[in-house]
Amino acid sequence: MTKRHVSLPDGAEAGVRGFIDEVDDRLSSDEDTCEVVRDTLIDLHGDRERWEAWRDGESVSKAERVRLQGYDPCNATLESEYYAEKDEDRFRQSKYLQWLWRQFDATPMADNVEFALRFRQMLGDHLFAECGEDCRFFKGISVTYGHNIEIGDNVVIHDDVHLDDRGKLTIGDRASISDGVHLYSHDHDLVDQTEVRNFHTKVEDDARVTYDAMVRAGCRIGENSVVGARSVVQG
Repeated sequence: MTKRHVSLPDGAEAGVRGFIDEVDDRLSSDEDTCEVVRDTLIDLHGDRERWEAWRDGESVSKAERVRLQGYDPCNATLESEYYAEKDEDRFRQSKYLQWLWRQFDATPMADNVEFALRFRQMLGDHLFAECGEDCRFFKGISVTYGHNIEIGDNVVIHDDVHLDDRGKLTIGDRASISDGVHLYSHDHDLVDQTEVRNFHTKVEDDARVTYDAMVRAGCRIGENSVVGARSVVQG
């Protein structure tokens, strides 16, 4: 596929690279991940002055206190936190990284494509079980856990995709996942909806799952396959 090469001005590039490297280094260190996420989000949302004032004892409204506390992922819950089968130790780390990913997407900077793709690639290296090189993760991607996802090289995942990894999800090299796609790895019993079964769902090398399609748990999308727009793959 032919694409134009786009780059940022030198000054902006230096700032982007310095910031991404700093967050990457902190996440790779022994530093508490909650503190890394909190500090990063405070600065991305431009709230450093108010957070430090509140920390130093200045009075804030109840709403502002909730906002300032919410930068720390230890003060938030996610839907997948309530799932009984989750691995508590692995989830704790992936939850913090999920929170950073989701709240980053809520900032204006998430629309700066050159910056945002590289920032999410860096987060993917920490969040996913495996994350290949030169992936392109666009805005609004959600995951269940993150740590049960394996992604190959040169994968493109577009806007508003849901990657369900209650089971296991594998996406092969050069696969393309279009806007609005849902890939599932768990299913509910038709009679007893509280009974959940987990599966391994695979999208193999060079496959394309196109706009608004759904792939049900345990399905395999073979190499070079194309799943049509708004399709439901059931087996």
